[in-house]
Amino acid sequence: MHNHRPIAGDSAAVEAVKILARAHQNLIWSRTRQTNSLRSALREYYPAALVAFEDLHDRDTLAILGRAPSPEQGARLSLSAIRSALKHAGRQRNLDVRARDIQATLRAGQLAAPAPITAAFAATTTAAAGASPLFAESKFGSSSDKNVYHWRLPSCSQFVYRL
Repeated sequence: MHNHRPIAGDSAAVEAVKILARAHQNLIWSRTRQTNSLRSALREYYPAALVAFEDLHDRDTLAILGRAPSPEQGARLSLSAIRSALKHAGRQRNLDVRARDIQATLRAGQLAAPAPITAAFAATTTAAAGASPLFAESKFGSSSDKNVYHWRLPSCSQFVYRL
């Protein structure tokens, strides 16, 4: 004789939470994979970008890399262009200080890869910076989780927030 009672299956609410949790984890893994790929590429041809930007999926980073995906373009960025990119990305504080720091770092001397290799890496960086804003907005664990889930998974999010 068994002393265990049969348990009921998961409810629809539990299934919805499991789906959202899986989607959340997959988005985190995708963002991590993309960030690591970008870091690896920048290490090969644009080391100044790694010095200038600590967080590669940050909106500031993506805004600058979108405008200047190669070391030559980064070195040519004017202070006003950097400031404009940062402001367009949503930065509101310390615009001038951050723009000066970025400009100084990107203009610092660095080893250069051959032109064809730099061009190829710049193309992949442009593509990554274009796709990454989706991941940059995915700041899971912040107070804006509701908006992220609503944007990512609109049909399930309304259900989960009523729980």
